[in-house]
Amino acid sequence: MTLWKGRIAGPLDASMDALNRSLPVDLRLLPYDVRVNRAWIDELARLGVLTEEEQGALNGALTAIAREFDEGKFDAAALPDEDVHSLIERQLTERVGDAGAKVHSGRSRNDQVATDLRLFLRDAAAAAGAAIDRLALALLDLAEKHAADVMPGYTHLQPALPITIGFDLASFAAELARDRARFRDFAKRANECPLGSGALAGSGLPVNREKLAHALGFARPTLNAQDGVSSRDAAVEFAFAASLAAANLSRRAEDGIIRASREFAFHRPPDATSTGSSMMPQKRNPDGLELVRGKAATILGRAAGLAALIKGLPHAYGKDLQEDKAAVFEIFDALVLCLDVTRAHFAETRFDTARMRGAIPAECAATDFADALVRRGVPFRAAHERVAGLILELEESGVSLAGLDAEEIARRLEIAPEEARWTPEDSAARRAVTGGTAPDAVREQIAKLRLMFS
Repeated sequence: MTLWKGRIAGPLDASMDALNRSLPVDLRLLPYDVRVNRAWIDELARLGVLTEEEQGALNGALTAIAREFDEGKFDAAALPDEDVHSLIERQLTERVGDAGAKVHSGRSRNDQVATDLRLFLRDAAAAAGAAIDRLALALLDLAEKHAADVMPGYTHLQPALPITIGFDLASFAAELARDRARFRDFAKRANECPLGSGALAGSGLPVNREKLAHALGFARPTLNAQDGVSSRDAAVEFAFAASLAAANLSRRAEDGIIRASREFAFHRPPDATSTGSSMMPQKRNPDGLELVRGKAATILGRAAGLAALIKGLPHAYGKDLQEDKAAVFEIFDALVLCLDVTRAHFAETRFDTARMRGAIPAECAATDFADALVRRGVPFRAAHERVAGLILELEESGVSLAGLDAEEIARRLEIAPEEARWTPEDSAARRAVTGGTAPDAVREQIAKLRLMFS
């Protein structure tokens, strides 16, 4: 169905029709467009534009359309309609008659699609949040199990200080807590309804926009009609919340890929998220994490493209905005998939705790030895230099710090022998400050983080 055929006389060129036709993408919005149509029909009935009988017939037809969509009876490739809005209007007109042609009274596709998209984004934010919850709670369960098991902590990808495995997992959950909060904050700002804005200046019918907003579950109508139809802030904000979550997932995927390598072998990629090689029988590849890392690039690119889409548009509506839905759908689908694959990976991960402890070099004691000197009144810079000098001397001699006994370390650094008897567990336990890697501090973090996820 063409909604503007009275103005344009000739048929579209085939290439223009292909470029203009968005139904293959926006058919996904049909359940939301049904809801928007239902709210609009009820408002038109209140205004007397539709009779009570027409209202009932149209709502019944919408119920049938929604059911048929759920049953997979709408094939975009086989339908003649330009978009989901014209599809539904055609269906209503064919099923109900002239009453279907009245449904578009007082509104535009501009406010219709803006409302559909906001409804979708609200649900998408909730679904992304639920996927974050699932991943975070799986991580926290694993963190609890390994709250006291030590591993090397890294800066610059070099062993730095002993941390616990639980601490490392809790840091991932802390990132997810911010991702979760961003989607919650987004949902508050997106909770405004554009319906009734018309093409840009407001509906020509005296519709009650507050009632329409509440009927669709929004907190309020958008404040300004032109802004209501032209703004895609909600789509861009959703995209960038998703892109930051994806970037965080990608960094963790990179950690997991490195640590699953033969050189590290801290854990083996689980069967649930691994694949093999088509040529090399021995291979076990962490493809789940690699695909998460790759999809993060797609999400980031789509988010940047969406921002570029709106940056030069004049107000109010331009057909360029038809591109927003493909970007949002791909971002949402990819993010939820990446969150669920990451959860599946960690749900089956088994750490080689002995190997992880053994990977902590004796030189990671250096900071603790410097702290021991500080407790004796030595200025930290001097303490740093003294310990660094010992490490350098041993390195040039081809000797590891592990080759010295506690008495020798104590003598050369001028600390007590008990301060020189170093273990990774003791080092981690000393960092008992809020947010530290000491097991009790980690358990406290886990308890607080659990409250941030539903």
